[in-house]
Amino acid sequence: MKGFLLIAHGSRNRLADKEFMELAAIFAAQMAAPVAPCYLEMCQPDISAGFDELYAQGVREVVAVPCFLFSGRHMERDIPNFLAGLAAKYDDVIIYTSSSLGPDYRLAEILRDRALNAQHKIEPR
Repeated sequence: MKGFLLIAHGSRNRLADKEFMELAAIFAAQMAAPVAPCYLEMCQPDISAGFDELYAQGVREVVAVPCFLFSGRHMERDIPNFLAGLAAKYDDVIIYTSSSLGPDYRLAEILRDRALNAQHKIEPR
């Protein structure tokens, strides 16, 4: 069975974590497969716990979906290294990873909408 490991960076800001979990719920509603939201650092569940959750559900094909805007150290090194460690530990699981969100017209549309509807005025301090 296939499942999805939705990976965020993690933040000390509770609002950021709440927003990620809301996004994960929307993503899970769109998928016809198990989804485990998790964090690279600073928050729980971490990647191992998310992976274990999918494994316990019988998932043996995991697609890691990092919620990172652009390529960088976490996308190029940290996440692949972490997943390689899990692949060595769970040799009965196939693991794939998606790319960063990157330059995508759909993201540009969201940015356009946010820009055109900006309402948060910054006051001088």
